[in-house]
Parts: sequence; structure tokens; C-alpha cells
Amino acid sequence: MKQSLIVYLATLIIAFPLDYMFRRTGRLLFGENARDVMLDGSRPAVLFYVLYVACIVSFVNGDTPGDWPENASRGAQLGLFFYAAFELASIVLLRYWKWAVIVPDIVWGATLTALAASVGGLLAGWILTKI
Repeated sequence: MKQSLIVYLATLIIAFPLDYMFRRTGRLLFGENARDVMLDGSRPAVLFYVLYVACIVSFVNGDTPGDWPENASRGAQLGLFFYAAFELASIVLLRYWKWAVIVPDIVWGATLTALAASVGGLLAGWILTKI
């Protein structure tokens, strides 16, 4: 239980700031292509991050936090599936959703999840050796 909590928190520490920076700088991309459907608040994002990091820990780096090459590979796959499912559902349901948003966001999702899983796992492994 202690390991899972440390891996979860370490992964969150990596994922959230990276995604926050991407969302802030990517606002131009999203703003131009999805202005009519974007919310100003960020409360729904909290639930997303709780579930997103839980999935990373459950399916990627929870058991072997120090195996960064495997965690990066499996994280990229999970991120691809996670973000592609959202984007493809959005293009089906939202009239103004555009491919100009879909492709970069899917690539970002795979990259972010690979980084969060691998670097978060390494950070957790380091912390676990210190306590």
C-alpha cells in the first residue's frame, strides 16, 4: 500500500505540471479550434487527473516503478488509447471538434503518459530507497 501511494504521488507530481504547461501553451491551438465548447473552469479536470494517474499506476508503473524503459513504452500505449478514445468520441459528438486539435492532443497524451509513467516511476523508486 505504501509503495502504491508513493508511486501514485510521484506520477502525479510529474504528470500534472507537464500537462498544465501544455494546456496553457496549447490554449492557442485549442482556443482557435474549440473555443465554443471550452469551459473556463478546471474543476472537472481534477477527476480526470485522479483517474488518469490511477490508471497509470494500475496498468503501467505500479508493480515495477524502476523499469523506466518498459514503463515509458507501456505508458505511451496507454496514453495513446486514453487520449484517442476521448478525441474520437469528441469528434463524433461535438460539431466543431477538428482534426487540428485531435492529432496534437493524441500525440501529447502518448508523450505525457510515457513521461509520467517512466519518470514518476523512477522518482518513486528513488523515494522508496530513502524511506
